[in-house]
Amino acid sequence: VAAGGATSIDAAQELVRAKLMGRARDGSPLMAPRGPGANDFDYRHDSDGAQCPFASHVRRANPRTTLSGKRPPRIVRRGMSYGAPDHAPGERGVLFMAYNASIAEQFEVIQRWLTGGNSGGVSSAQPDPLLGVPHAGEASVFQFTQGDQVIRVDLGDQPICRLEWGLYAFVPSMHLLASLQDWI
Repeated sequence: VAAGGATSIDAAQELVRAKLMGRARDGSPLMAPRGPGANDFDYRHDSDGAQCPFASHVRRANPRTTLSGKRPPRIVRRGMSYGAPDHAPGERGVLFMAYNASIAEQFEVIQRWLTGGNSGGVSSAQPDPLLGVPHAGEASVFQFTQGDQVIRVDLGDQPICRLEWGLYAFVPSMHLLASLQDWI
């Protein structure tokens, strides 16, 4: 809804995009930062998911805390877009890279959160809106609140994003790199 109460399709689309991702298009979080950094935020003042929906991509992939109160697994991640800008013909995508110490205990745990239930308490019936794969022939619905309104967005029966390829690449530890000089 634009200023003056007029409805704007562009503003509505931006709102849905932000709620799906958990961040605005410019990368700023839907939550107010606690400190100087853009990523210095948590969800302690959004216990009902009104600001950042429980099922948004960012909140599912990085819930900041778990239901048990333990620190969730962390990975260093970066997505870089490529291709034609929005609404232009041509291929568009994201190259995603992540660094972590344990694929099984970090990366794959987060991947399971995206396709099923997670530590934020989101039901496994509500997969990640971007990467979750809907059940065959069943439309996926993303739901969030805006003010006192519940908004339901039909996402169709195909994932919004699809994986084209993947690669696990192993990087040697600092200890191993330091010991290489003994071999030379």
